Amino acid sequence: MSANISEGVSPNDALTAASVLSRPTEEFGNDPSLEAAWAIKAIEHMEVYFNLLCSVDPQILRLTPHDNTIYEKFRGEFPDFNVKLMSEDQLKSREAKEKWRSFCNQFEGKVEDFNFGTLVRLDCQKDYSEENTIFVTRIQFYAIEIARNKEGHNDCIRTLYKPSSRKGNKSQARENIPRKNSALYIREFTYNIQKFVDKFAQDYISPAIIEYHLTKENGSLKRKDFTLFFGHHSSNVFMSHLSEFQTQLLDISRSWSLPVQSCRLSQFCRLQISLHRQVAFHTIIPAVIDQCEEFGFSCQELQKQCILLVPMCQQNTAGLTWLRTYFITKCLGRLLKTNGTSDCLEFISKYTPKLFQFTDFAPVNESYGINCSDKECVGKIRTRLKTDAKYSYYNHCEELNVKESSGNDYKSEEVILNAKEFLINHNCIIGRQGYDANIGSLCVKTSEWSKLFDEVVNLEHFVMHLPQKPDIVIHVTSYQKAFLQQQIGVLWSMLSSYPFVSHQVYLIHSPVITQDSQNVTIQDYSRRIHEEVESALIHKYGKHICDDESGRCCLETLTETKMIFDILCTGQNQMVKLHLSKDYEMLAEKGGCFVQYNCARLAMLFQHHQKAVNSGHYPPLISVESVDFRLLKLEEEWNLFYNYILSYPDLVSDVLENLDPCNVKVNIPLHRICQMLLHLSRDFSTYYSKVRILVEPRPHLLDTMAARLWLLKGLYHVIQNSLSILGLKPLHQM
Repeated sequence: MSANISEGVSPNDALTAASVLSRPTEEFGNDPSLEAAWAIKAIEHMEVYFNLLCSVDPQILRLTPHDNTIYEKFRGEFPDFNVKLMSEDQLKSREAKEKWRSFCNQFEGKVEDFNFGTLVRLDCQKDYSEENTIFVTRIQFYAIEIARNKEGHNDCIRTLYKPSSRKGNKSQARENIPRKNSALYIREFTYNIQKFVDKFAQDYISPAIIEYHLTKENGSLKRKDFTLFFGHHSSNVFMSHLSEFQTQLLDISRSWSLPVQSCRLSQFCRLQISLHRQVAFHTIIPAVIDQCEEFGFSCQELQKQCILLVPMCQQNTAGLTWLRTYFITKCLGRLLKTNGTSDCLEFISKYTPKLFQFTDFAPVNESYGINCSDKECVGKIRTRLKTDAKYSYYNHCEELNVKESSGNDYKSEEVILNAKEFLINHNCIIGRQGYDANIGSLCVKTSEWSKLFDEVVNLEHFVMHLPQKPDIVIHVTSYQKAFLQQQIGVLWSMLSSYPFVSHQVYLIHSPVITQDSQNVTIQDYSRRIHEEVESALIHKYGKHICDDESGRCCLETLTETKMIFDILCTGQNQMVKLHLSKDYEMLAEKGGCFVQYNCARLAMLFQHHQKAVNSGHYPPLISVESVDFRLLKLEEEWNLFYNYILSYPDLVSDVLENLDPCNVKVNIPLHRICQMLLHLSRDFSTYYSKVRILVEPRPHLLDTMAARLWLLKGLYHVIQNSLSILGLKPLHQM
């Protein structure tokens, strides 16, 4: 439970901070950024711990795996120390410092961060304040607060105070931080389990090697949240220590963000691990509400700046495969921006078609072709690149005499660059997972500029005017254009003067086809989807639905939603097969329209509740920190929380996990976001049909209603944040 003290700080952040702050103090001087980091860490620790005292019986709180040892040694050396009401002299006088130093050094290497700076209250019956707070080491804090909890001095806190978000008490340094990291709860729990199993094997089973695998369960979670598998040999060795393993896991996990509630042995030596649901609810849902539109996203910088490069598309010939390229590019760009990329630019060559005739989805304007007003600059780029090609180490061609059909001879320079030799010398991957093995020689003509060379000139010209040069270039293209795009990338790498150009990766996707026609343009497709959605709305709600502005906005949003879900719900390596259906029931119950329908359901639920509060029918909704989440007893409620709220930050992180400049081809599973929304909508719809959320205003029902409303508010944030990645506005009513 004590891992809540680090809420808002991801494991990566904690490790990074620890590695820096553990260095000798003389290296830092009076570094203001370091002071701010200390202040933020200490205040977050203070806030979360006091909220825990307000919410949980202090007698059951475990701050470390070594609470009993710390308490016994503390009372052994400080038998008369008054932890209820302390004075500064008890901690800061010369005699006290000598005695405390001897006590603290006993825990070096045993208690993590034992000498980190922390804030503790002087009077345990009062809240943190300027006059009631003193700076101590982490092990002093543990010793004092463990004694207070065990001796009952903190019991009054739950009576005197209510938990709160405490935003008003945060330091100015905290306010300057643009966003919080969303903790990767599943990844953190998996790491903790692996660390525990390795340590247990070392202590009890050494020198035997334990083979095991931990999996997160999905779907129905009646019996377990995680399953721990052991190899055949390991299972035989492990069974003799099963009882110790279960006991120690339950004990040590009390200090985790997600403690274990039960650990049962099933057939085939599988351990079924279930989380402590009350603590999980109490830890995660307030974090979701606090982070709001930032929940699920990380401020850890993936790339400072990147270019998303899309191949050119000729006017009036843009097909649905290019539309898929466009959707992937825009979605990936938004996902990168929300996860720390400071700038993400789309370079769409030559011509960008107008995508829609009936929606508010704006056509792309980022067409960075050669600027006619900047011909002099472009000419210089051409000359420099031509010279670089002519005198390149990879040039294997002399000047050639070329004869036109008219019979007139003239001199022309043709430079042939050995691209394959370039790739080999630079240790680039060639083959299935890398560059196409057929990339051999690239031809650059100086009299009749080749298509490849023209594209490189455009790119070089575009990058020249960027205030900050990118760290990575991502080519987004279909399989049909992948070979040409790789040729452009290699030629650019050979001729460009910018070092970042060597960091190019390729996101290659399969085509889009339709069952009834092979030559459907984007305009034809958008028109047919628009008509299909309009007919479905009229069929369900009547002809008046599109008469007013709200109805028309709903129509446009649903049209965009259906198009994006139809194309992005399929993995990038799979072909998209579109079927334009007139089945109105299927349209309403499947796909993106069903996601928007359930999003509107939630929005209207919150609106109805607020109206009832304004009219006096319900009392105001209690704060999320005051909610008793033990009242969420239905399996459907835990499934919604576990599969979609708890897992959401890990899902977003996993989508971007393969984006590595060291790879040539990358697989970014954007379809997982769409599929998650579809599964969420299905499960929520089932729950909403089964459970009545807004109940009669009777005292014994209001607490359960509040818990369910806060759970659904967390779910609503997940839907909104996912739709924003897809570039869609959530519907607030249907």
